[in-house]
Amino acid sequence: MFELLISFWRPLVEILFIWLLIYSVIRFFQGTRAMQVAKYIKAGSDAPLNAKADWSRREVEFLIEQEKAVHVDDLLLRRSTLAWLGEVSLSLVEEMSAIMASKLGWTADQQQAEVQRTVDLLKDRHGVVLA
Repeated sequence: MFELLISFWRPLVEILFIWLLIYSVIRFFQGTRAMQVAKYIKAGSDAPLNAKADWSRREVEFLIEQEKAVHVDDLLLRRSTLAWLGEVSLSLVEEMSAIMASKLGWTADQQQAEVQRTVDLLKDRHGVVLA
């Protein structure tokens, strides 16, 4: 009977242990990265985003400079959790595009093309329609 219990619980405990290990590693690196972001934000003038007040301009600039983001969809889908959490709006896409334009030297046409690229990508690949 005891061996039956062990054979049942052992795989579950092993899976739990692996998930806890992965979680610990992720939390360690998030904490390290958070300090880098905080130092970057503190080093310059900052303001909250109009479209997402719990994000700041310097936070977005950090992702552009340090994470080498070159497209708005890259910021939203891979460099942040904004798209995962369903927190993307057209005004956020436009604001992030404006920040990227100022950091990367885009023209007004490039900036608008990037907004359209992001809107199309979110709709076509993820079924998200921004109003």
